Amino acid sequence: MNRAMASTIISTFLIIAALIPVCLSGCSSGAVRNYKKSKVIIIPSGEALQSQEKIDNYDTFMIYFKLEREVKSVRIGIISEYIADISGAKKALASYFIVEKAIDVNQFKNIKARYVYPEIGRNFDATDWTREKEITLVSEHGNPFKALESNSVYRIRFTAFSSENIDFTLKIEADCDVAFLDSQ
Repeated sequence: MNRAMASTIISTFLIIAALIPVCLSGCSSGAVRNYKKSKVIIIPSGEALQSQEKIDNYDTFMIYFKLEREVKSVRIGIISEYIADISGAKKALASYFIVEKAIDVNQFKNIKARYVYPEIGRNFDATDWTREKEITLVSEHGNPFKALESNSVYRIRFTAFSSENIDFTLKIEADCDVAFLDSQ
């Protein structure tokens, strides 16, 4: 092999070796979305607001939240744990939740409720109960039911299908501040 050919092969190899990290970082950065803000709250089931609506005929708890400004998306996740034995060891349970947007229907006649709560996302499939630990909601601009806006209130209803004394850890990630509310 002559010198020119060896130099070309080595140069090509060095260029490919230099491009591999760039390609890998470009590929992986698109898969994970990093949000600017993260808000976490721990809600013991004994202190949680109980919802009138159920998930699969099981009692649910609820919490309200509000976004500081309009955003393109938010990521929501819940972890459920309870004290499993006398030593204080915690055991995780599967959590199921539904995210809803509060819509004021006070201006409509013949509707007895002040608000209705259309679903905008859930972390499970109701047919076979396949669940995700967290979900990402994407705003649909122009759709009043699915737009993620600052002047709206959102409700999360959640359960672990258990009567244990559970601590629910709720995390919301967004590109703005998130405020948890005790009531509508």
